[in-house]
Amino acid sequence: MRIRLILGLSLASMVAFGTSAYFVTKVQDTTPPAAGSNMTPQTFIIQEDIDDAWVKEIKTFPYDLPPGKLFPSTAPAFFHTESNEETSYASDLIGQIAARYWRCAWLEQSLDVGEDDSGSHSRKTEIEQQLASERWESIPEVKRNMDVDAYLPDMKDYADKVGQSRELVEFQSECHL
Repeated sequence: MRIRLILGLSLASMVAFGTSAYFVTKVQDTTPPAAGSNMTPQTFIIQEDIDDAWVKEIKTFPYDLPPGKLFPSTAPAFFHTESNEETSYASDLIGQIAARYWRCAWLEQSLDVGEDDSGSHSRKTEIEQQLASERWESIPEVKRNMDVDAYLPDMKDYADKVGQSRELVEFQSECHL
């Protein structure tokens, strides 16, 4: 399938929740990948179906958000372009953004609990379990599209350089809740 892809969108530029992602602006040909190609066939969601696809994704999302947090009821602003150009999105992108929203909600919880909040040991434990790399990586769209084992150490290295917690650095750079 020959498609004009825009790769590597900045996490911060996604406005919604920042994941590395790609989207299709025009389908030029529907030829399947050549035999032996390492390309994985991908399905695409057209603009008019994006809100329905978002609702389906959040209804089947495997993990709970923190108490009091809800997924947006419609697809985030990233998916609602002001362009008149037909836009389609790789189906994994919806799950990636939902996963990022989920992770950001738990990162925010980790910042709210704080390091010195001695009365909430069980809450800290729950947050740590939610933010565990294995949990995040178990989300299929994350596993297929992101190297969590490289991302988290890079985030930690940067946090150490700037003298802040990894959670704060990740939240500030990746989350726009």
